Amino acid sequence: KSNTLNGPDRIVDGVEIQTKYCRTPTATFNEAFDGTGIYRYGNQVLEVPRGQRSGVVGKMAEAIREGRVPAVTDPAQAESMVREGRASYAQASRIARPGNPDSLAFDAQVHFANAALTSGIAFAAAGCRSLPTAPDKKAVLGDVAISAVQAGTKSLFTGVATSQLVRMRFARQATVLVRSGLEQTTRTGTGRRVVNAVASASCRKAVRGIAATNHVAKLLRSSIIGSAVSFGVATVPDIGSAMVGRMTWSQVGRRGAENFASNLGGMAGWTA
Repeated sequence: KSNTLNGPDRIVDGVEIQTKYCRTPTATFNEAFDGTGIYRYGNQVLEVPRGQRSGVVGKMAEAIREGRVPAVTDPAQAESMVREGRASYAQASRIARPGNPDSLAFDAQVHFANAALTSGIAFAAAGCRSLPTAPDKKAVLGDVAISAVQAGTKSLFTGVATSQLVRMRFARQATVLVRSGLEQTTRTGTGRRVVNAVASASCRKAVRGIAATNHVAKLLRSSIIGSAVSFGVATVPDIGSAMVGRMTWSQVGRRGAENFASNLGGMAGWTA
C-alpha cells in the first residue's frame, strides 16, 4: 500500500496482507523469502492461490522450525500466517488477460458498486428535477427509474470495457507513448512540479522523479481509454438512431461534440 520495499500489498481490517500467486505451492512459498532464505514480510499474512494453502502452510512450519521466520518460534503459527485467496492460480492468470469469462466477471464485480452509485445519484437528481411539478407522479417516477437504470448500465459497461482494454497490448504501447510525452514535460520546472503533484495526490504520499512519471502515465492512459469508451457508449446509439431516421446527422454531430467536450472537461477536472 505504501510502495515501500517489502511493504504490504493491501491492508484489510487492520491486517497487512502480502499476495503471492505462482504456479506451484513451492514457487509461491519461495517468493516470500529473500536470497538468504529469510521470510521477507515480518508480521504480514501471506495470501496464496486457492488450493495451495495446505502446501504453503507445511513449508512455512518447516521454515519456522529452521529459524528462517524472524520473531516466530512456534511452527503452529504457520496456520495463521497463511491465508487462501478466492482465486486459483489459473483463474488469476485468466483475470489478468482480457476477453475471457473470469476476467469479465471480475471486472463486472469491481465496477458494480460504482454503477449502483451512479444509478442512485441519477435517480435522485432526475427525481428532484421532475417530480415536484409533475401532474402524473407515478408515470414520471417510472421514467426516472428507467433513466437511472440506463445510467447505471452505461457506467457498468464503460467500467468493464475500460478495464478490459487496459489489459490489452495496445494499452501498454499507449503507456510508453504517454510516458515519453511526460518525460518531455518534466524537463521544465513547472511540468515536473505538476507531474509530481498529480502522482503524490493519487498515491496520497510524496512521489517524485521517474516513479511519478510512470504512475501519471498509467493514470492518463486509463483516463484516455475510459474517455474514449464513454464517448463511444454515448455516441453509437445516436448513430444507430440516425441510421433509422429517428435523428438527423446534424443532431448526431452536435451531441457528439457535446460528449467530446464533456469527456475532455472531465479529464481536465480529474487532473486539476
